[in-house]
Amino acid sequence: MAANSVLTLTGSLVAVPQNMNPGDPPIPIPILEVVGLSKKHYDEVSLTDNNPLAVSFGGLSEVNVLCMRAEGGKVRLRVTSADGAVQSIPLDPLGILLSLSVPITALDLTRAATVGNTVTVKIFLAQKA
Repeated sequence: MAANSVLTLTGSLVAVPQNMNPGDPPIPIPILEVVGLSKKHYDEVSLTDNNPLAVSFGGLSEVNVLCMRAEGGKVRLRVTSADGAVQSIPLDPLGILLSLSVPITALDLTRAATVGNTVTVKIFLAQKA
């Protein structure tokens, strides 16, 4: 399937110690991921209770790229793929997952029990080309 979009994730992650001791150097991790996409979907959901909410794929048959941001509190993301069912991942506040060889087949979100207010989750999903 030909790509109709290209996702580029660039930048770096750097952990710099506050006290520059000779045995504690900065840890740089360069980031350069480029993925051709055949389909993409954006959504925004509001979690007002602590019940799981299935995430719509919006026409995608599977998900290879997942980017989510929770605003207002922590949520639990549960992912299903050929590697396992309902694998739980905390989302507090940002989650980025690239799974190019094993696509995600189902997702749901649950607001943390300790959060009493509405949590808004911005969701970007994409299927690789």
